[in-house]
Amino acid sequence: MVGSVTRNEGLMQDVSAHLTLNQILDKPRQPCYNQTTMTRVAIQLPDELNQFVNKSVQAGDFHNTDEFFISVVSMYKDQVEEGLSEAEQKKLESLRRDIQVGVDQLDRGEGSEMNWDAFFADRHRAYAERHGVS
Repeated sequence: MVGSVTRNEGLMQDVSAHLTLNQILDKPRQPCYNQTTMTRVAIQLPDELNQFVNKSVQAGDFHNTDEFFISVVSMYKDQVEEGLSEAEQKKLESLRRDIQVGVDQLDRGEGSEMNWDAFFADRHRAYAERHGVS
């Protein structure tokens, strides 16, 4: 990666993490960073990765490329700081892929309504049967 770094003083506006759940619930996303000092970083990407970033922004997953990279770096930082084992990291990646499959299905209108009352009644009934509770 080739790049240069300069200091940029001022409040960074409207930078949010990719919050798919909020998109599903149609709620506004909250900024993931609200700092007065940001650092500008210039990078060079292979064309394929640049196209991926642009498609993600155009699809509305992120407001802009800055938000995309802040989200990616934040997720990596969290992963490193959590100290996950390699097996745990693979499991987490698998869960994220599975969640994305579900989100993609919802985006295509393939979801169905959920009767939460019936779901929880069934869960309570199953618990009561397992533990002999009425």
